[in-house]
Amino acid sequence: MKKIYVFGNGNISWDNFHRFYIEPIKECNLSECEFLIGDFTGTDTLMMEFLKDKTSNVTILSYRRETKIFCKYIQLPGGKLENNWRISNG
Repeated sequence: MKKIYVFGNGNISWDNFHRFYIEPIKECNLSECEFLIGDFTGTDTLMMEFLKDKTSNVTILSYRRETKIFCKYIQLPGGKLENNWRISNG
């Protein structure tokens, strides 16, 4: 399984996010990837939004209580409200 670490700019536009983060992984089979994501605003939360209906292979490297609440209630395909995302307290 490929590990993809996502972190970066806290002030990035949606267009630049797609250009620098989504385009490079577009050809990957997301079910064969594990994502490790921080819990900062910007790139980290945009990637959470992008992945929420695409894969459950996500680990959030979290320092904040709000992140745990957000990840617990992400809407997944088929109307599911729970997911298998993992949260690692740093």
